[in-house]
Amino acid sequence: MKKISETIEYIETRETPLSAEVVFVHGDGRLFVFDAGCGEEVLSETLDMIKAAACPVSVILSHFHTDHVDNVAKIPYDRLYVSGYTAKQLSKKGYISEDDTRIVIAPEKDPLLIGKTAGDEEVVVRALPSSHSKGGLMLEAGRFAFLGDGAYPMYKNDERVYNNTRLREEIDALKQVKADTCYLSHEFEKPKTRIWIVNRMQIIYSHRDKDSAFVPEGKDKIIL
Repeated sequence: MKKISETIEYIETRETPLSAEVVFVHGDGRLFVFDAGCGEEVLSETLDMIKAAACPVSVILSHFHTDHVDNVAKIPYDRLYVSGYTAKQLSKKGYISEDDTRIVIAPEKDPLLIGKTAGDEEVVVRALPSSHSKGGLMLEAGRFAFLGDGAYPMYKNDERVYNNTRLREEIDALKQVKADTCYLSHEFEKPKTRIWIVNRMQIIYSHRDKDSAFVPEGKDKIIL
């Protein structure tokens, strides 16, 4: 377990099985968990944290990929924040039931205030348009933002590319975020400023070809 601030901790990424970081934001009478991770070791650490916190649990899933969600059905949450697209994908795979009253579908446009940290900072869920996956969400907790894989490109014919429309939408969405430090899944040891990420994305977007729906990531990578 590693600490980002007095109110935020996380379980590190794992390679076997592949697991994203699991983030814990200690709130005022509530624990916010961003992504559920994958594998028994990560699950055990997650459940230990939940037991120690001894309070209601809200889980927020960045998107539906296995390394981010595989443990979700084993976590004792009373609220689960997902996008509508992620809810459908998880239901198909048997992780959740779409009629579960604990599930909250996050708005596609407006930010959703879901509580405050123990340090009285707002905890906000935001939709994050992304080339990597449809239905992405991010979590903003005070001056920190957790983007999941949302800033990453997709693979098309073995090339890392961004969808032009989604990239433009993501740039616009990130400009609305108040947090100044961003954490990207599998890269928590290298946090980036929000402005740096936006600038990189704008450079990539400027290289787009009007005759193509996709722009190559090229040398201006978000992961260095």
